[in-house]
Amino acid sequence: MVEVITKTQNTERTFEILQGSLWCSKPTAKVVDSGHGAGVDQRIFAGQILDADTNLTYMNARYYEGNRGQFLSQDPSFLAIGDPVKFKALTGQDMIDQLSDPQQLNSYSYARNNPLRYNDPTGNINWDTLWHPSQYPSVLGQAGIWYGASLGFNVTGHPLTGALMQHSLTVGPRDVNINQQNQKSWGNAITQIQNSSDFTNALNGYLSTDGKNGSINQTYDALQGSVVFNSGDLKTGVHGTYSTAVQGTQNQDGTWNLNVAITDRYDYTYQNYNGGEGGKTLTGANNAANFSQNQGVISNYGVTFSISMPNYNPNKKK
Repeated sequence: MVEVITKTQNTERTFEILQGSLWCSKPTAKVVDSGHGAGVDQRIFAGQILDADTNLTYMNARYYEGNRGQFLSQDPSFLAIGDPVKFKALTGQDMIDQLSDPQQLNSYSYARNNPLRYNDPTGNINWDTLWHPSQYPSVLGQAGIWYGASLGFNVTGHPLTGALMQHSLTVGPRDVNINQQNQKSWGNAITQIQNSSDFTNALNGYLSTDGKNGSINQTYDALQGSVVFNSGDLKTGVHGTYSTAVQGTQNQDGTWNLNVAITDRYDYTYQNYNGGEGGKTLTGANNAANFSQNQGVISNYGVTFSISMPNYNPNKKK
């Protein structure tokens, strides 16, 4: 790192050259003589300090050039892309949240490229405006944002979420039945479900309660404990479900031959996911999708996950 301190009439600045980027310390704001007997505060754009010597605005983490509408250096969080742990430590958010939003992929952009609507007083990634397709007045603009988001989901470990989103953007999407044969097109959803502790815990509970006589044929709705997914791709793609139907018989060795059908409807209702994995971002994304759904951009459709489970052992530990 090379540090250079410069002084001019109105401002003292410290420049640090680090990893090829120019990082600057905060200049001191002063009231300067306007020439008309009144002082002019240097705080102009977004209430931040204008450096009159360079005509740049200091935004706390970086300098902003108004003529270009961009920062002069990258957002610090971009240096951590590829390291999810470090990225979350810097931003408090999961890396997928940034990579899923096309408007956040330019590390020099200001306020999601929409300074007329939003501001970015910290100079760091602006999470408060992460999911705002409502800024796009046209249906086409909103569809573009969600299609870009679906591609982001596909490459960041959430393929089911991306596939379901893409299907919702088609005209009059058909209901979907996902099973072992076609699951590859849907992010290997059946395998994900079978490996999910949320699913196995719910299933074992059903068998313990309603399978005491060696058979089970029950349907559980949301009030009766239909499975809820609390992490990963299943959370962002499905989360809560409408019903879980379980049918099967027990073998002499204690294992079960089961057929399970989990049904859901792909739709968005206004919600607040307090706490948990990605709570703030999940809330923002969900409610932005609710807006686009009301605009007719995102369409609703039924989803069924059909799972055949021969010789299922509820006592087997994963």
